[in-house]
Amino acid sequence: YDVLNYLNSSLTILDLGCGTGLCGSWFKDYSNRMVGVDISQTMIDMATKKGCYDKLVQDDMTHYLYSEAKNYYDLVVAGESLQYIGDLYQVFKEVFRVLKQNGFFSLVVPMSTKNESFELNSEGTYAFGLKYMENLATNVGFQIYYIQSISSRIDKGVPLPGILAVFKKTQK
Repeated sequence: YDVLNYLNSSLTILDLGCGTGLCGSWFKDYSNRMVGVDISQTMIDMATKKGCYDKLVQDDMTHYLYSEAKNYYDLVVAGESLQYIGDLYQVFKEVFRVLKQNGFFSLVVPMSTKNESFELNSEGTYAFGLKYMENLATNVGFQIYYIQSISSRIDKGVPLPGILAVFKKTQK
């Protein structure tokens, strides 16, 4: 099963921490309905200008997930937004709940040198160990579809370590 075959214009997509709408602009061609959630009204206003979301909500992502229906989304994305949370257990648990069977959770997070945990870094955001992400995903019930260390951002000319992961909901 190739994830690219899964991407078609019929997907219901949730963009957690949508920010200015960068992920939304990437995924808009694959969505039948796309919802963006961000805690910042300024970010929501910027995402509105992109015109790629059917609905934008100013809310904390975990709080928003609690309010969503079970088995509703085909794809949940979180591009560089989970580093503001720390322990991701509740987010993963709720994403699992709102995803349809065989749905995907795709994310990018900063990578920590503490492989089996997460840590607060000097910028006041969190970084996550590769093993922590794998263990968390499988403990919640996800299948690890893809996980790789990457350079997700450049800071002062230096590539920063990150994790790109795609998890699949294969059980109820």
